[in-house]
Amino acid sequence: MQIHVQCPRAAPPDITGHVIICRYNTIAPKLIERLRHHGIPYFVVESDSDAAVKLYNEGISVVQGDVDSRLNYERAKLG
Repeated sequence: MQIHVQCPRAAPPDITGHVIICRYNTIAPKLIERLRHHGIPYFVVESDSDAAVKLYNEGISVVQGDVDSRLNYERAKLG
């Protein structure tokens, strides 16, 4: 039996003061570590659903969607 995990497609409605990370690259883990240390919420935008689920399962705050989509940034509560 396969369990399908779906990561969020939007940030929680009450979130404020958060950082949006557009790519999970080599500097993202250290940036996330510093944000967590200072209690600053963040979300990584990831368009690939498999990669998004992997990040989600690793405890990374992720919003699955297209990096180039304005709607995705609205869902991530940016602006």
